Amino acid sequence: MNQSSFQNYEHALEFDRRSMSDIRMELADRLVEAMDLKGSERVLDVATGTGRFARPVAKHLANGTIVGVDESLAMFRVSKESDQEVIPHYERIAGTAECIPLADNTFDKAWVAFSLHHFSSAAAMAREATRVLKPGGRLFVLDPVVLPADDALDAALRTLINEVFQRSHGAGFRFFTVDEISQLMRESGLEVAVADTHAYAADQDGTEGIPTGRHWIEVIDELENRPVDLRARFQHRYFQYEKKAATVHVKGKFNYGLVAGEKAG
Repeated sequence: MNQSSFQNYEHALEFDRRSMSDIRMELADRLVEAMDLKGSERVLDVATGTGRFARPVAKHLANGTIVGVDESLAMFRVSKESDQEVIPHYERIAGTAECIPLADNTFDKAWVAFSLHHFSSAAAMAREATRVLKPGGRLFVLDPVVLPADDALDAALRTLINEVFQRSHGAGFRFFTVDEISQLMRESGLEVAVADTHAYAADQDGTEGIPTGRHWIEVIDELENRPVDLRARFQHRYFQYEKKAATVHVKGKFNYGLVAGEKAG
């Protein structure tokens, strides 16, 4: 995972602020619902960050525990300094998603939320999460997704989107499709049990409240210098946009995938 910016305290503060958006909180509820917690599970939060997704999960664990793994000490610092209540049943440990410092077959469930696109090796993360799951355990991935390419123009658009995001997040950044996340699950030895796309409509000035939204403005800026057919395809498949002086009005859908894989019993 490219962690250079995530190790920065100011960046961690901003990340935590953005994590409180309505869309993220609604998606957190969908994640909790999909996990179907009984209350006594031991669960793993991969790339836990400041614990924003651990908090709603903890409410459903009367006797269980959450272990949050992250390599960013700045994220841990922000989490500890938060003025919110301490997250119950939650402990943090330092470690990477690609090499989780925990024993085999020890977790009932694991999840990774809004981090898959940052990992230097999403495949390594999936293998590691599978390793630490008990037989019958499930891994849940919640992440922004791109749409599958139907032709060369779609493929060129996807390449452009990833290239623009890589300028801010590093060469390892990559958005996946829901089918590709499902394939990651299968390649790590999991059977796909859930593969859903949740689309959220937007019709607003700017991208405040939209996860990864500010970088979509950078995509728009880049498209201004690209062929008309590429711009038209973007507006057809993602969202329309209109520049008004220093403001960009966006109207369309933003897509998020929720995929779960189960380890053989």
